[in-house]
Amino acid sequence: MNKKMVDALNSLVVIDWSASCGELEYVLAANTEENRRVLLEAGFTADQLAEATDGLDENDIDLTHLAVNYAGVYCWTETMGFVSEDEYNEWRKGRENA
Repeated sequence: MNKKMVDALNSLVVIDWSASCGELEYVLAANTEENRRVLLEAGFTADQLAEATDGLDENDIDLTHLAVNYAGVYCWTETMGFVSEDEYNEWRKGRENA
């Protein structure tokens, strides 16, 4: 997992997300100059950002695409954001013991 990339993904405001039957479909952030700058500085490329927006400036940025394909993320939760498998398992363990 690329921590710098994950931190950048988790720093952005999520404007919409969808999951169905336990599968994460998308997590979106606004396609703004500032959000693109944050992601580029974290190590994502312009080509990767184009993939995450289908190459259209009016499309929001699909953070799930970037997280899964380039940052080595295991999953996303509304409370934790994008996390590694170990972080997710610890979080689940804590919830079960609560």
